[in-house]
Amino acid sequence: MRKVYAATALCAVAIVAVAAATGAAAKGPVKVHGKVGVLATPTSATDSKGKIKTTSVTVTGKLKTQGTCLGGRKIEFIYVTPAGSYSLSETATSARNGKFTATLPAPVWPATSKTTGSAVTLSATAVQVNRKDTKSGQKAKCLEASGIGDFTDYA
Repeated sequence: MRKVYAATALCAVAIVAVAAATGAAAKGPVKVHGKVGVLATPTSATDSKGKIKTTSVTVTGKLKTQGTCLGGRKIEFIYVTPAGSYSLSETATSARNGKFTATLPAPVWPATSKTTGSAVTLSATAVQVNRKDTKSGQKAKCLEASGIGDFTDYA
């Protein structure tokens, strides 16, 4: 009878060990969410006819997430206008504290759809990256984070 109890105890220990190993292996890196705060400020100039025209857009913002996922994140931009939306080739890189700055070209409009003082939305997206926390050594998957900012564009 003693052998039966010993065998049962060993089987129970083996089952617990296999379950613990399976659970630990399936966990993977921690998924870290975030968001982007964006402020778009258009730079305007007056042309020779006295008409105000947007020449560029200065973007400032901050990535809001855990410290592991703040610095060195690539920020991509998209303009959303009444004439449609288009992505920009210009990007920014976040500093160690999550802040970023970029100067973007003025939105491009088809000649027939341009109206003076049109609202434009700027979307900023921090690209997903994988990181390792320097203090704990734990792996983290910094998920894509985004935010929007509005401004008025002049022809």
